[in-house]
Amino acid sequence: MERSIALLVYLICTLGLPTAFAANSLIGEKPITLRGPAGKFDFMATDTSRSRVLAAHKQAKTLEIIDLKTGNPLNSVEVGHAQGVAVDSQSHRYFLGNETEQSIVIIDSQSFKKTGEVKLDGPVDAIAFDDKNGMLYAAKDDGDYLWVIDTNTSKLVGKVSIPGMPEVLEYDPATDRIYLNIKDKNEVVRIDPTTNKVDATWSTLPATSPHGLAVDSKRSRIYSAGGNGKIVALDIKTGKVTSSADISNGVDQIVFDADKDSIYSACKGFIVVTQVTDSGLKEGAKVPSPKGAHTLAFDPNTHDIWVAFADSNHSFVQKFKATH
Repeated sequence: MERSIALLVYLICTLGLPTAFAANSLIGEKPITLRGPAGKFDFMATDTSRSRVLAAHKQAKTLEIIDLKTGNPLNSVEVGHAQGVAVDSQSHRYFLGNETEQSIVIIDSQSFKKTGEVKLDGPVDAIAFDDKNGMLYAAKDDGDYLWVIDTNTSKLVGKVSIPGMPEVLEYDPATDRIYLNIKDKNEVVRIDPTTNKVDATWSTLPATSPHGLAVDSKRSRIYSAGGNGKIVALDIKTGKVTSSADISNGVDQIVFDADKDSIYSACKGFIVVTQVTDSGLKEGAKVPSPKGAHTLAFDPNTHDIWVAFADSNHSFVQKFKATH
């Protein structure tokens, strides 16, 4: 049963639609079966310093760690109902934001051991690490603030008030700012980590219910993907939407490959490729992806995209290779 399901997904994702072979597209490889139970995943991330992909296996209460070079699962670490994932490469740490346990879990990336936990007063969703000030910013799931955790002392040191329900957030070292989607207001907010206050609020329209977010430092842009099937480019200096393109409905996480000028959006049933140019965004391929694969990770060394998903019996990760 396991082999037949994996083979079926492999055939669908590699041979299913002609667009899978278009320029600036992706080709799916055979899914890799993980140890442990079947269950839903949440956010994914890449540890480039150790060539690993990280997947929060929320339903199984584990962090799945996969070797990017070999594709082999390295470890399955018990972390609770984790949603957000962040990496601190310099101090060899992984951070997990837990929903049910209402905490931040800290994992040593060398030993795979749990080294700390910070209790909070609500469920944690997306998180982002500021490697300049050593602070971790954690979104309260559907709340109106972010927690600020000092990762050197494992202490809660403050909160950032925000104007609505948070989604994905990202720290940009080029501007030393944090950018956060506000899904119920169709907005992106900019946060100054020196004051822990919102210092700008920008509309994402025509993208509504913004989920995925990525920063393009080279072009001074933010890309925000809406659940209504629109992705927009915002000027990072003015906050104005300068371009938009169609994707598919139900987007969650997105990643940006600056070398290939491509945005990859994890949508319902597809990884949608959006081409980035100096003049704006252009619609690209829609590559079929497994049911339930709503987040993804990007390997900047190989330009591969990874997704995680499950059927009724097993959990999987799968690599998609860029075709150019």
